[in-house]
Amino acid sequence: MFIHSIPEGIAIGVGYGTGEFKFGLLPAIAIAVHNIPEGIAISLPLRAKGVSTFKCALYSVFSSVPQPVAAVPAFLLVWFFQPLLAFSLGLAGGAMIFLVIAELIPESLMLCSRNDCAWGIMAGLVIMLVFTSGLGI
Repeated sequence: MFIHSIPEGIAIGVGYGTGEFKFGLLPAIAIAVHNIPEGIAISLPLRAKGVSTFKCALYSVFSSVPQPVAAVPAFLLVWFFQPLLAFSLGLAGGAMIFLVIAELIPESLMLCSRNDCAWGIMAGLVIMLVFTSGLGI
């Protein structure tokens, strides 16, 4: 989960590096919402093993430390070197797509049917499209 947070931070940093607040806000909110079940997935097994609630929360927060650490240099790189913006947006988008293809879809297919996995992807896509429309992006 720790390594998984690096491309998420890059996506947020590049989004804000465009200079458009809404363009940075979208990945930041999407990833923040995504971090809730990640934190739960980290905390629940630890709590079941008898780890204190405070330590469970600490481990969950610690797993997302690379996000701001990666977001700041990504933001600064794009902010100071505007010609890198298109490449950086492609890298951030590609990193997020890679995470979905390499991690989320294979795990979903192990836990549910292909049909259920497809419906989950479509529902997530529709929710994000509605959300983006609401932000006016």
